[in-house]
Amino acid sequence: MSSEFLFSYGLGILLTLWVVWDLVSGSAYLWHRHKRSEEPGLYWLAMLLWSALALTCFTYPYWNL
Repeated sequence: MSSEFLFSYGLGILLTLWVVWDLVSGSAYLWHRHKRSEEPGLYWLAMLLWSALALTCFTYPYWNL
């Protein structure tokens, strides 16, 4: 495996763990903290963005640029 794969997958795993932690804790961070109970729309937007970023870390090594 190349170092590009290892870095990308490692970052993807860390971001996935962060998303899971945010789901459990009920708060997510973008520019500042968004609580699920107080700002559900911004919370789920943050979760969507972090999840998309984590997903691209797993798919990036297969992009043909």
